Formats: sequence, structure tokens, C-alpha cells
Amino acid sequence: MAAVAKALHSSGEESWGTPLPIIDLARNILGQIDLDPFSSAEWNKSLGAKRFISEEENGFASSWGREGALLTAMVNPPGDRRGENAKRAWRLTRDRHDDGTIGGGAVFICFSLNQLQTLQGIGRSPLDPLYLRLIPRRRLDYQRAPGVSGGAPPHPSEIVLLPSRVDRAWQAYQFSRLGAEIGEVF
Repeated sequence: MAAVAKALHSSGEESWGTPLPIIDLARNILGQIDLDPFSSAEWNKSLGAKRFISEEENGFASSWGREGALLTAMVNPPGDRRGENAKRAWRLTRDRHDDGTIGGGAVFICFSLNQLQTLQGIGRSPLDPLYLRLIPRRRLDYQRAPGVSGGAPPHPSEIVLLPSRVDRAWQAYQFSRLGAEIGEVF
């Protein structure tokens, strides 16, 4: 069964839940998570964001909030075979961070380092020195359903912190300190 889970665990599967250690990391850095823009009522049970945007509401088309709101967000983009959703989600996350909508900080999950490579060619990428990155030492256990292990994918992931406009130094410190328990922080 584990081999089947690994074979199925790909960015082509749209519904892989955020690994629990990353949810804990995000909560410890961001405090209350205000927004999960690509979620559902079922998935939000694990995260507990104040607001989530469902697939029907379309996180790519819906408002994430007002400019300058300083909201916090946890962004785990929906998968697709070509990585287009990750590109769109990164651009939107970066733009909402820039305009202050999620100026309280955001944690963005790159499902794989290949996804990170894809994001490099779209303007300011997660590799920009403005952001902090975490590469876990071990493969992350993504959730197949809330609270149900989906197994670790056969590739490394990357976690990106888009820090708060207000608490940037504190969030960067916490991300470095707590992230070091999971992997290497850059």
C-alpha cells in the first residue's frame, strides 16, 4: 500500500493536505492564521484558519481581503500536472503580500523542489532574498485526508516565509529557530 501511496502522491493530485509539522510551524510564526485561500471546510479542520476559500469560490478569482489588511495566510496551492496552479498561486501570494493584504505574513508550500524551479522564471521568485526558505531534512508526510497520512512523496519540498511588514525580524527569527528543527533554513 505504501508503494501505491507514493506512486499516487504527485502534484497531479489536487488534494494533498499540509503536513502537520508545517501547520504547527506556521501557527508558531504567524499566530492566528487568517486565510487559507485553497481549501475546504474539511481541510480547514486541520489548519483552523479564520477564513478559507473553497474550490467553488476559486482562490484564484476571489478576493483575499482588502489591501493593507495585514492578514496572515497559509498557502498550499492546488496541484496540477504542469505546475500552472503553483505559478498562479505564487504570483497571487506574492502580489497580496506586496499590497499588504497578507502583510501579516504568509507561509507558502512548494510541493517539490521541481516546483520551485518552475517558479524561478516568473518575476520575483521564492528565491528572492526578501523571503526565507526551509528545506526539510526528511520527506514531509502530506495528509491524504484531514488527519490521515498520505505518506511522504519521493521528492523534497520547500517552505517559504513571506514575512510580516510589522514583525519581520521576529518572524524571521522564529522561522529560523523553529525551522531548524525540521531542516535547513536559507
